[in-house]
Amino acid sequence: MIYVTGDTHGLIHADKLYRFDFTYGDTVIIAGDFGGVWYDDFRDNMTLDWYERLGVNVLFVDGNHENHEALDNLPVVGWNGGKVHKVRENIIHLMRGQVYTIEGYKIFTFGGADSIDKLNRTVGISWWEREMPSYDEYVEGLINLDKNNWGVDYVITHSCPVQVMSKLLDEFYITQLEKYFGDINKQLKFKKWYFGHFHVDKDLGKHRALFQDVLELGGQLPND
Repeated sequence: MIYVTGDTHGLIHADKLYRFDFTYGDTVIIAGDFGGVWYDDFRDNMTLDWYERLGVNVLFVDGNHENHEALDNLPVVGWNGGKVHKVRENIIHLMRGQVYTIEGYKIFTFGGADSIDKLNRTVGISWWEREMPSYDEYVEGLINLDKNNWGVDYVITHSCPVQVMSKLLDEFYITQLEKYFGDINKQLKFKKWYFGHFHVDKDLGKHRALFQDVLELGGQLPND
């Protein structure tokens, strides 16, 4: 079974996973700000040890609050039709602009977002410029969608399309990334688009903001 949830920030907001009744071998996808890869010594890291002991496959798109330099230093390998960084055997970074086939579902992923608090953070310690996508990553996403005839089952990102921002927030600012997602949103055929970043849980029709909720992919809350 595949589940999807919002930001975990290392272990700060990971209790939702501890409380959830997973079956051994399930997959959970975190919609950015995983935060498990934060320090350069991430291979010997108690946070990653905790995720490893969950007994599920932990997949994540990157958010703005990640150590992007450490992620970029990992070898890129092929996995389920797309490119990934394998952090540990059951902890995998789903890279930007990729389309994977997971348990029969086609899933388009694209991490990254802009930190509104970056002026209060330290470069290389608590903030990395790579939080925002490169030109090549934007292009690769479009190429991979084109290869899939602009049709997937699900989309998982950290931020959201520009059209969704006004439904979610009273005050907001828009970056190139949200505009990029807005263009994709107009063309792409998909069942549901999941995203994190905003620390709210809200169903917006074909788009779903996630934070504390843990949802079966394509489904509702377990108690609905």
